[in-house]
Amino acid sequence: LTYFPPRPLLGPHRALKEIMSTVDFMGILLMAGSFTSLIIGITWGGTVYAWDSGRIIAALTLGCVGLVLFGLYEAFVVKEGILDRRLFAESMNFPILLFVCTIDGILLLGVNVALSQEIFELFTRDAVSIVTMLTPYLALSTFGCIPAGWIMASTKSYKILLVAALLWCSLFT
Repeated sequence: LTYFPPRPLLGPHRALKEIMSTVDFMGILLMAGSFTSLIIGITWGGTVYAWDSGRIIAALTLGCVGLVLFGLYEAFVVKEGILDRRLFAESMNFPILLFVCTIDGILLLGVNVALSQEIFELFTRDAVSIVTMLTPYLALSTFGCIPAGWIMASTKSYKILLVAALLWCSLFT
């Protein structure tokens, strides 16, 4: 409710052919192929194949090289790529926010996966009891986003609130 992104470049009265001509198919293939290669390498490494096997090393290497090529392609080759450059050109706020949200996502994943597994191993194997024990943390995280979003929207500043919230979340995670 409080996010007001820049206006999209696509208008409602453009022909499908014109819209399709602006789609960055090469960028999509580079990005999707690179992420797929990385995910396969990480998923199969140590389970299907050994970490030092040629298949895993090749998959991880191809994924990393592909992402570097994707970044260079998006930055220097295409005029209008997958990522809207207006989000990166005006200030460093958006890249910083992406980084912070990545860390926040890792923390939340850690709570959802690791803590639930800990509860499973230490206290109970009943799924409903596990969810009940996780509810206070998850409810506070969910409902804490609403006032935080309102404060950031009204003050037009997110840095102090975001850093404080992440420190608080990290402390208890």
